[in-house]
Amino acid sequence: INITTADSTLLFALGDNGFSGLTEYEGLEAGEYDLQAQDVYGCVEEQTVTVPGPPELVLALPADTTILLGEELQIEIFTNSTDSLVYTWNTTEYLSCDNCLTPLASPLTTIRYSLVVTDENGCKAGDEMLLEVRRVIDVFFPNAMAPTAAVDLNARFEPVFGPAVARVNSLQIFDRWGALVHEARNALPGDASLIWDGRHDGDYVMPGVYIWAVELELVDGGKEKFRGDVTVVR
Repeated sequence: INITTADSTLLFALGDNGFSGLTEYEGLEAGEYDLQAQDVYGCVEEQTVTVPGPPELVLALPADTTILLGEELQIEIFTNSTDSLVYTWNTTEYLSCDNCLTPLASPLTTIRYSLVVTDENGCKAGDEMLLEVRRVIDVFFPNAMAPTAAVDLNARFEPVFGPAVARVNSLQIFDRWGALVHEARNALPGDASLIWDGRHDGDYVMPGVYIWAVELELVDGGKEKFRGDVTVVR
């Protein structure tokens, strides 16, 4: 509370404190205060002064969210404070940073994050969110191909893997008699070695049904096997 007056003879009293020439009161808690002014004749004027509190510190994490295994989520943290904040997470596992407003979360399992921020005045605010991870192995394998087709995508056996797949340990394609016609090992998703153009030993294979088998290594360390067939047509 700062008092401004043109009369230097006035004395002031705040609450139960005695009169004095003090015109500035610091470190007051939020609330209402009775301020009195007294002149040289002993006349007293009283006024109620309200000291406002600081703005409430606000923090908000995103709403509960579901992602697929292998996906990432940018956690946008909202706060109304421009002060330097101290971040206190219940866990920083799978987070790219623990003291920024936009950490990148790459969880391998469902996890609940809770965060408390503290500003330079000691004010705190908190929030939490559930980040659910669905263990979905999203893969696609063509079931038919025409090696001599004019459209390239129809002419190739090109598997597509979702974000849960970290590595293709093996991919093998066999003809109806069990002979190996194509193989790839220790390949990353999207690697060209996983594409089969319908050739074996430099020549196009005969039309028919071919069996494929694949072993995948997932981002969480697990392994999955799939089998199926692809029909080669002319």
